Amino acid sequence: MLSAIDSLFELLNPFDYTQFPTPVKEDTVLGVTVQDPVSWLSGMLATFGEDIVALVLRGAFLVIGGLLVWRVLDSTLHISEQIQAAQQQQLQIVEKVLPLLIGGV
Repeated sequence: MLSAIDSLFELLNPFDYTQFPTPVKEDTVLGVTVQDPVSWLSGMLATFGEDIVALVLRGAFLVIGGLLVWRVLDSTLHISEQIQAAQQQQLQIVEKVLPLLIGGV
């Protein structure tokens, strides 16, 4: 089960027909092996679909991981409280400097 979940995160080369989920049909014409373009296109689109799923899952796990790291850092370092204190300090500075910039005393 873990290997199946792990395979969902793999990115594949969409143009490499050896990695397609379904094998590409090949015909021999005058001694030359030719790949069926329709089966190649359907395999390429299937691989693109798997790559999109992998990118969405990677992005979701990246966001979830970032939020978890933020929550842990915030609970240990109290970052949000420090941000609010800095905003209050900036507001006090603006209240003192603004009348001087406007021209009042």
